[in-house]
Amino acid sequence: MPGDGTHKRMWMRFRAQFFDTTKNQWFNVKGNGDSGWVLTGSARAPSRQAGWTFSFSPPAAGSTFTLRGVVNFQWRAKRRVNGKLRSVVVRRAKANTKGGFKSTVGADPPGYSDGVCEIR
Repeated sequence: MPGDGTHKRMWMRFRAQFFDTTKNQWFNVKGNGDSGWVLTGSARAPSRQAGWTFSFSPPAAGSTFTLRGVVNFQWRAKRRVNGKLRSVVVRRAKANTKGGFKSTVGADPPGYSDGVCEIR
């Protein structure tokens, strides 16, 4: 997550999504598919990294799940709202997972990197 050299605080929210082949669209995984907002740190740094691990039970025999990750970014700053100092969102962004990364610790198979995965 890119910082901008200011005193803003950076937050990330990780979500798992599944692909519904009958509707040809992605949907958020309910239950354990949402990390909630995770404080990444100060925007004074040029960039920050964070992540989240999701666990899923395998699908029924003969079935598959196609999954991807989505991350929402927020930069929050202290502002006066109705005379009180509050943390407010001053910038937002969103990204889907991508593949092709060299550092894939724990990849299965080893060294594999992709933006989506299929669980069998």
